[in-house]
Amino acid sequence: MRSLLFILMAALCWGISPLLEKVALSKGDATAGLMCRTWAVAICLLVLGAATGQWKAVGQLDGRTILLFALSGIVSAMVGQWLYYHALKGAEASRIVPIGATYPLVAAALGILFLKEPITLPKLLGAVLIFCGVVLVKS
Repeated sequence: MRSLLFILMAALCWGISPLLEKVALSKGDATAGLMCRTWAVAICLLVLGAATGQWKAVGQLDGRTILLFALSGIVSAMVGQWLYYHALKGAEASRIVPIGATYPLVAAALGILFLKEPITLPKLLGAVLIFCGVVLVKS
């Protein structure tokens, strides 16, 4: 039950964010927006780490784990977000956001290919529904 509450609250946050970004991008460019967003997140994380003592947990991570988290941040939070801002600046949020939300398809395909995760009927049906959703939103 707690996990469901967390993911519903995350979905609410993710639903609000594109509206804020779309309005902000009308006055600024993608790189400036990404820098402002990243600085704000970094400051909040510094405060959170200091307030909760989570710095210790970071210090316990091995080098490979730190590198994987860092690469994830570069690929997703930097490159992906920059590309997303460019798309959002040039088109309606109600079209861009659903298309951008197809990333689970990519994650599922890569999980199957590289992590040897099983292909199941629910995964295949989910992929088909996501694809149909993109076709509907794009047209």
